[in-house]
Amino acid sequence: MPKIHNLLRVSILLRLSKKPAHGYQLIQEMEVALHQNVSASHVYPFLRELEAKKWITVKKSGRTNVFSLTASGRKAADELLGHFSGLVEAAFSSKISICAHCECKVFDGGFKEAGKTYCCPHCAKAMAH
Repeated sequence: MPKIHNLLRVSILLRLSKKPAHGYQLIQEMEVALHQNVSASHVYPFLRELEAKKWITVKKSGRTNVFSLTASGRKAADELLGHFSGLVEAAFSSKISICAHCECKVFDGGFKEAGKTYCCPHCAKAMAH
């Protein structure tokens, strides 16, 4: 299993789980998603690792290579997403409250009235009636 040790690698694998992409497209999308410059020297070696592990296939399309997840790659991406979402939930669970009116999840704060947490003033007002 290739090491998935940084956000760029996680992002590439999860992006490929949505639909196939060529390398330059991945670089452009990762720059937008991560708000930083992404080097081809980070993307292509990782794609070669994924190909060696048979997590992706490569198809020639004109002058570009299009990368697609295989069934085992999709399974790995799903497992990774499960682990990642568990970490995110654990990290943020102490900052999540439940609205006393509509029961939606409220991250870090919300609207507080009479000792209760609401997502908005509208829900607080609705509970008062």
